[in-house]
Amino acid sequence: GGEVNTTVFIPIGTFALDEEVKRFTLSVDVYNTVTEKNESNTYELDFKMCWPADLWPGPSMFVLKNDGKSSLELKFGTEMCITPDYLQTDAEGVNDENAYFSFFYTEINQGQAIAMGLDDGSEDGDTRRGGWENHFYMDSVLKHTDSERGPLAFGESAQKVSTVNLGMPDHNVHMLSLLLDGNFRNNPWGDVSRNEGEANEFNNWGNVTIRFCDWGPILWPSENVTIGSQTVPWGSMVCITDKDMVHTKSERVCTEGGCTQIGLDAVTLEFTYLQGNKGMQTAATTYAGVNYWTNRLLYDQTIAKNTTHRYSLAPNQTIFESPGPLNADNLSPIDLGTHNFTLFLDDDRQVAWRDRGQEWKYFVEARFCTETVKDLYQGQCGCAGDLEAGPTVRIGVQTVALGTPSNPTAVCLTPADMGTERFQFPFVYVETNTAPDAIIEIGANYRNQIQLDGVSIEISEARPMLEQKESRSVQWEGGVRLVPDRIPHRLDLVLDATGLAGLLPITEVWETQAEVNNDNTYSLEVTYCGFRPNLSPGPFVWIGNQRATWGGQVCLSSADVDVFTERQGEVQNVKNGISIVYTEENIGMDAADGTWTNKLYYDTTPGGFPIINDRDRQDLAINGARNITHSWGSNAVNKVNVFPDANMHTLYLVLDSENNVDETSEAN
Repeated sequence: GGEVNTTVFIPIGTFALDEEVKRFTLSVDVYNTVTEKNESNTYELDFKMCWPADLWPGPSMFVLKNDGKSSLELKFGTEMCITPDYLQTDAEGVNDENAYFSFFYTEINQGQAIAMGLDDGSEDGDTRRGGWENHFYMDSVLKHTDSERGPLAFGESAQKVSTVNLGMPDHNVHMLSLLLDGNFRNNPWGDVSRNEGEANEFNNWGNVTIRFCDWGPILWPSENVTIGSQTVPWGSMVCITDKDMVHTKSERVCTEGGCTQIGLDAVTLEFTYLQGNKGMQTAATTYAGVNYWTNRLLYDQTIAKNTTHRYSLAPNQTIFESPGPLNADNLSPIDLGTHNFTLFLDDDRQVAWRDRGQEWKYFVEARFCTETVKDLYQGQCGCAGDLEAGPTVRIGVQTVALGTPSNPTAVCLTPADMGTERFQFPFVYVETNTAPDAIIEIGANYRNQIQLDGVSIEISEARPMLEQKESRSVQWEGGVRLVPDRIPHRLDLVLDATGLAGLLPITEVWETQAEVNNDNTYSLEVTYCGFRPNLSPGPFVWIGNQRATWGGQVCLSSADVDVFTERQGEVQNVKNGISIVYTEENIGMDAADGTWTNKLYYDTTPGGFPIINDRDRQDLAINGARNITHSWGSNAVNKVNVFPDANMHTLYLVLDSENNVDETSEAN
C-alpha cells in the first residue's frame, strides 16, 4: 500500500512545439525485475502543447528612401523626421492627397509555440482564415493592412516591406503605429491563437512619433517688389509719383488711303518681382488636367492682374514676374488714402505638396502723389514729403518771420546788415520736411531760388536729400546781392524751384521733387534804411593832355597850355589857360539826388574864390560815374586861366561844396 512520487524532466526540444496531439507513455518495471500479479505496466497520456506564441515587431522599423539604396531607421518610442526624399511614386501619378512610403519591418516570434494563422474552414463554430493581419495606423486611423501573415515558428523572424499611404504631409506631429496580429481587436485571441491570446498581447505594438520635415515647395516673391521706378520691401509703404507712371500717347498715321489711329492714350504702372521656391520640393501642378497655377494681384479688393504659369519651379530657382503694366484706369480709387497691392501666389491652390494651412500672401501699401491727385485735392497728395522754409529767416543781422507773396514780411535793411562784401547780405533759412503722412524723403538735386520782384537773382547749388521729419539750417553761399534804392521790393525764397529752364547750364543737375504741397514761395518786403550816397572825384584828373593823380604832381609843357592872343589896335594881349576833365562818382550805397555844386580852386584854398562853379549837378545813381569837361576858351564862362612860370601851383576840387547831399563822408 506504499507510494513513491517521482519527478521526471523531459527536455522540451525532444518534440515539436506545435499544436498536434502528443502521447506521453510511461512504462513501469520495464525489465520485469519485480514479480507482479499484473505485468501490464504501460500507461499512456495524450496531450497538446498549450504554451502560446508571442509576436513582437522588434525595436524599430525602417522607411526606405526613394533611391532604392538607403533607408532611415525609425526607432519605436522616439520622434523622427520624414523628408520628401522618402516619398515613393504612386503608380497613378503624384497627388498630394496621397503620399506613399515603403516601410521595412520584422515579425519576431519570441513565444514558445509556433505562431499559426487560422486555417480555412470551420471549427467550433468559428470562421477560420489563413494567416494573421498586421496593421499600420496614423493617429489611430487605419492606413494599411498586411494580410495572410505566418506561420512563424518560435524563435524565428520574418521581414516585410509594405507601401503605406499616409495621406497629405503637413506640419503637425503624428503617431505612426505598427500592430502585429491586428485582428485581436475583433477576436479576443487574434488569429495567432485559437482559444487563447499570446503570451503578451501588448508588445505587438510599435509606435514612433513622426514629423514631415522640409516638405513641399514654398513659393515666395523674394524680399522686394518693384513698383514703377521704386524697389521696396514687401510689407512696406510706397509713395507713387508721376516718375513711376508711364504715359503713352496714341499715334496718328496718315497715308494716301487715309489716317489711322495707332495705340491708345494710357497711363500705366509697372509691377514686377522675382518669384522663387525656397522649399525642398519642386513646385508643380500635378492634378489631372491642370498644368498651371495662378498668381493673383489685387488692388484693395479688386483683381488688378492674373499671372498664369505653365511650368514648374525647382528648389532655390527664381524667375522674373511682371504682372504689369497695370492700367491706372483700373486702379480705383486713386486718392489721398492708403491702398493695398496684395499678391496671392498660387491663389487657386493648384501646387502639389504645399501646406494647405499656409497662405502665400504678400502685400505692399501704396499712397499716391501724382499731379492728377493734386489737381483733384487742391494741391494735396497722400504720401510725399513737404519741403517748407521757416518760420524765420536771418537776413543780414536781422531775424524776421517769413511771409507769403500776398502778405510779405516787411524788413528794412541797413548798412549793418551787409556782409564783408559790398551789397552782399548774409541769408540764412531753415529747410524742413514736415508732412505728417510723409513716407518718402525729399530727394536730392532740387534747387532753391531767390527772386527780386519776380526776377531770378540767385539759384542754389543742387541740394542734398532731406529725410522725413528732418530740418536743417542753410546759409546761402555768398549771401544775396541787393543794391539799395528808395522803393520797396519783394524778395522771394522759392524752395524746389520749378522755373529754372534756361537759367542753368544744361550740364547742371536739376530735379524737382514730388511734394504734398508745392506752395514753396516765402516772401519779404525789403526797403533800405540808413544808406547814403558818397560823392568822389575818382583817382584821376586830366590837365591839358596829361592824366594826373589827385594828390600827386604833374609837369605841364607848352603842349598842355592853350594860348589866345587878343589884339586891340597895336596892342597884343596874350592869355593862357588849361582844359580840365574830372570824374564825378557815387561810391556810396544810395543814389545822390537833388542838386549840388562842385567848385574848382586854383592857387586858392577851398573857401576862397573859385575859378569854376559847377552848379546844378543832379542825380547820380549808386556806382554811377560821369566826366565833367571844362575846355579853355577865351569866351568860356568856367575856365582856368594860368600864367606859366617856374613856380608850383595847386588845383583844388570840392564836390558838393555846399553839402546839399547827405553823404556817408562829407570830406569831398
